[in-house]
Amino acid sequence: MEQEVLIQVTDSPYKPSPFKCPYTTKWRRRSTDEMSYLPLHTLKQLKKELNIIVQEASGELVGLLQERQTLQEEVDIRSITIEQLLKFAERRQLQLGEPLAIQMSVVRNHCQEASSESGLG
Repeated sequence: MEQEVLIQVTDSPYKPSPFKCPYTTKWRRRSTDEMSYLPLHTLKQLKKELNIIVQEASGELVGLLQERQTLQEEVDIRSITIEQLLKFAERRQLQLGEPLAIQMSVVRNHCQEASSESGLG
């Protein structure tokens, strides 16, 4: 029973990636018995192909992880900015003697959760 799997490593669709890896190959899964009967030169060629696939997939993964980190930092910065703006609005309302209309606990809890999830807190 042969299983043929098409493996394709491509750039991230979200933003231009520094990695150019449009590598596509057909990869057939082989049983242990079948592998034990393959000649050495064929095994070496399969190993080279697999190494290329792994390296390119790793490169793509690194790019995606960097993108994820950048987006998380952006979210954290926006949360901090919102918290600062709400604190400013709260102080202004207190100075003007107006009743508080903003619930700061919701924002503080969200910012604390975000910073603890990203390892900043």
